[in-house]
Amino acid sequence: MNWLRKLWEGLRQWFGGQRKSKAANVIEIPDELEPAVVYLVGEKEHLWFAVMLCPCGCGEHLYLNLDPSERPCWEFTKHKWGVISLYPSVHRMVGCRSHFWLRSGQVVWCQD
Repeated sequence: MNWLRKLWEGLRQWFGGQRKSKAANVIEIPDELEPAVVYLVGEKEHLWFAVMLCPCGCGEHLYLNLDPSERPCWEFTKHKWGVISLYPSVHRMVGCRSHFWLRSGQVVWCQD
């Protein structure tokens, strides 16, 4: 079923139906996460982690460390209109096993 979800997301992206992911700075994680939003959790320039819904549609919350003193660690870039890029790629080792890049707000699926 995972391959079908990835195929559907790939077709949506190909035909321009995918919403670009945007950054939202928050102090606490919202009770409900919105699709295509990367929540940057922390205070002002002291960000601890990012949280987002898995773009494959499985509904899992992805927590990405932003503290460079801990590993693994992700970096982000905010672009015009609030869209975001994450580095390196996100690779879930359990569950849906999604592997993707978030580049200028677009999910780019990795071929495993």
